[in-house]
Amino acid sequence: MNIDFATAISSHELEDRVIGTLSDLGFSLSFRAISPLHLEEYLLFKERKERTLLIFDEAFQDCVNQKSRKRDSQLALLLLQSSMNWTDEEIVRTAHDALRQPSIVNSLPRRGETRADWFAVIGTSGSPGISSMAINIAADFSQRFATQIIDADQRNQDLHVLLGARREGRSGLTSSLSLQTIASEEDRLSLEDDQSRISVLDIGETPKFRSEMFSDRRSDIRNSIDLLVQSQNLIYVLHPENRALVELDSFLNFAKEELSRNRITFVFNKMGNSTRHKGILRSLKNQISDQPLFVVPRDYALFDRAQARFATLGEVGARTSAKRAISQLSIYLVNSM
Repeated sequence: MNIDFATAISSHELEDRVIGTLSDLGFSLSFRAISPLHLEEYLLFKERKERTLLIFDEAFQDCVNQKSRKRDSQLALLLLQSSMNWTDEEIVRTAHDALRQPSIVNSLPRRGETRADWFAVIGTSGSPGISSMAINIAADFSQRFATQIIDADQRNQDLHVLLGARREGRSGLTSSLSLQTIASEEDRLSLEDDQSRISVLDIGETPKFRSEMFSDRRSDIRNSIDLLVQSQNLIYVLHPENRALVELDSFLNFAKEELSRNRITFVFNKMGNSTRHKGILRSLKNQISDQPLFVVPRDYALFDRAQARFATLGEVGARTSAKRAISQLSIYLVNSM
């Protein structure tokens, strides 16, 4: 075996042991970072023609999270928690495991500053109206600010279909509203670098929250969670189905642990006048306590008419109760910025 590896470990004792252990097995040390800036230069400018293993600890984790997205597929990553006592056998085993895995960082979600100009629209399964809500919130925002709606739903990117636009690149919808689909790492980098517009992110159905999800190496799960955590403003959409309340309970447990820095607004969409719907709404209010809640009445004909014309509710039904409810939501979100 002749595999290059690089190290970025704050403990010199652990780093020396990692280097000695892997070198004895035929690995070749190609780089040893002495600071996050040194590592950043390596990640951004070093060309790798062969598979390379980067081993790092928490002191270098933020740098890896921020800069390694530009790396090529030849770079494998291994996070060694410095608080753990690593035996030589564990170092060898985890190194081989990292080389066999896709190049996705096995770490907690990004813990940098949340973006006050990001509004992430998420929700339950069963088509509660996440995309429609994102489109109409973005349209309302664009009356006040330059706004972009971001199709960040990794499993069902269809905003370009709903809006009659092209999927690739940026599509101008109005003079102050545009559509951008995250179809590549470059699109993601562009989103993070852009601070000239308010961004409304359609993330789609939230993943099934579980304790091991942050070590999930599937890129769609990782990207969705990272965007969710980075967005300071979350709009959680659900509809009057009992299953939605079960999923909400899972989300609330997750939010308590991981989203303490995020503002969450709940939207109860497609609300009817039946006793059952009213009962579910009461249960919802009990679950979320005093957190902000907006109720959007059911009006399938209105939403169908808007989609048929590639339009927003303001264009096809400005005086309807559903449009008024979303306008009130948008005003609240703007005032909370």
